[in-house]
Amino acid sequence: MGLIPPDILENIRSRVDIAEVVAQYVPDLRLSGRSSKGRCPFHQEKTPSFHVNAERQTFHCFGCGAGGDVFAFLMKIENLGFSEAVERLAERAGVPVSWTRESSGAGSQERRALLEALAFAAEFYRDCLLKSPRAETARKYLASRKVSEQASEAFQLGYAPGGSEFWAAAEKKGLAREILAKAGLISAKEGRPRDYFFDRVIFPIRDAKGAVVGFGARTMGDGVPKYLNSPESPVFSKSRVLYGLWEGLSAVRRVRKAILMEGYMDVIAAHQHGFPIACAPLGTALTPDQAALLKRYAPSVAVVFDSDKAGEAAAVRGSAVLLSAGLSVRAAAVPSGKDPDEFLHEFGGKAFKDECLAKSEGPDQFLTRKLLASAPKPLTPEAKSSIGREVLALITKVPDEILKSEWTKRLAKTLDVSEGALSREMGRAVGHKAVRMPPEPAAPKPAPAAAAFFPPEDAQVLRLAFENPGAAAAMAVEDDFISHAGRKIWRAFLEVKDGPSWDARLSVAESLDEAERSCVSRLLVESGKSADSEKALEVLLARRRALRRLREIEPQIRDMGAGKRPKDAVLQEEYLRLCLATKRRGN
Repeated sequence: MGLIPPDILENIRSRVDIAEVVAQYVPDLRLSGRSSKGRCPFHQEKTPSFHVNAERQTFHCFGCGAGGDVFAFLMKIENLGFSEAVERLAERAGVPVSWTRESSGAGSQERRALLEALAFAAEFYRDCLLKSPRAETARKYLASRKVSEQASEAFQLGYAPGGSEFWAAAEKKGLAREILAKAGLISAKEGRPRDYFFDRVIFPIRDAKGAVVGFGARTMGDGVPKYLNSPESPVFSKSRVLYGLWEGLSAVRRVRKAILMEGYMDVIAAHQHGFPIACAPLGTALTPDQAALLKRYAPSVAVVFDSDKAGEAAAVRGSAVLLSAGLSVRAAAVPSGKDPDEFLHEFGGKAFKDECLAKSEGPDQFLTRKLLASAPKPLTPEAKSSIGREVLALITKVPDEILKSEWTKRLAKTLDVSEGALSREMGRAVGHKAVRMPPEPAAPKPAPAAAAFFPPEDAQVLRLAFENPGAAAAMAVEDDFISHAGRKIWRAFLEVKDGPSWDARLSVAESLDEAERSCVSRLLVESGKSADSEKALEVLLARRRALRRLREIEPQIRDMGAGKRPKDAVLQEEYLRLCLATKRRGN
């Protein structure tokens, strides 16, 4: 990772309010005392345990242990590298970022060049759709699919004329041939380069930051393939992005829900009819990476695919991937045997909400109903067995044991078989003995801080030190801490205490491991900035040192009492004084 001047980082910190940044991802963030509190965006929870201390410019979750400063938050929530998080926040704060030579590596330069070429391509294709006589067929096609001008503008739809028109424009712009080829915009084989996309409607594909990273392209005739995506590149992997997510990201963040659809036209129709939370994979099966991307913003997903057999099968497979990622999933069937975009354009958004989304069901129910529809009547034992195994294969994807138990009960009732039989069958399916129903709830995963030996005595000293760093540095020493983690945090504290935003920088100190940084972020969120803490720290350290000295001399005092050591009046007097002192302070 390259170097960014510390003064630039501090300038960004001073201009960005971490509470405002976090609130974009945590809609229920509310002020509670001297910090703000909401439900953690990094794990599912019902009771808010995620705290943001605006005074400290730090955050901490008491449930999963995540913590740090505003850079750490953005890196974790958006899956960014440090330099990318700095660039995003710098843009937000209006701070120009100057990079040292070490930080401007070849990879970073190439990425910027690729994104610049793709952004230029999006503008070129958009301009062609709006102005080129050759795009008349494309304009008529979009009109026939009932794509409004507003939706076309929102998604920046375009048209690729083909031949070498784009290449000519890019060359005139001064874009390098090798960059254009690597971005999947031209075919740079022998002879003059040719455009990669030819006579197709263009769908720009953006990542979650809004940057164009690739394109989808649809033929308007009988050409094959019907849809063509950009090839994989250093900035584009079709298994890691979702079409339409960026365009509706503010709505997704607000309601913490998403609708997963099958294709570009489905997504555009949904947005056009009042469902901006719709997104879609790029013509392929949903991947774990795409599920993880959704989970950052929306813990609840409704799957609405085409109503044909292929669409229904894809909905079940997609639901399984989402369930494995720990999301709450509902599956919905589009009435009248229509595709989602057809239904939306014909019947409108209210009908889609009432007849489709409102009638969504658990993926297990969706699959069971589809299987029962094609099973023989009356249902034979063999059919029950076949349906049971297929639905159980889906249920095993659910990480929540209680939910898994409830779904198994529901399946047993539907098939009129015993829960025990299904439990044993599920046990064989996952390679272990069946458990009794219902299973015990899984123990909560400990926060990372639990991995470090960090006693409350050390936490108490550090909390007071964080409230008055100047006084603490003059009063405390490393020997005042009894744990390795406490001593490491103290050393890191001494390194940063005299600089600006020392608390935010301490929460992400590279000298500390994840568990220790989690301890720091927790203590920073819990502590304030108070002069009263100086006296409290003085009393605490005196008591701690007295107790430590007592433990040192107690063996000698016992030996004196047993006659194994000569009497030492000075040591005995010190022992009595320490006993009184520690007792007086609440020992």
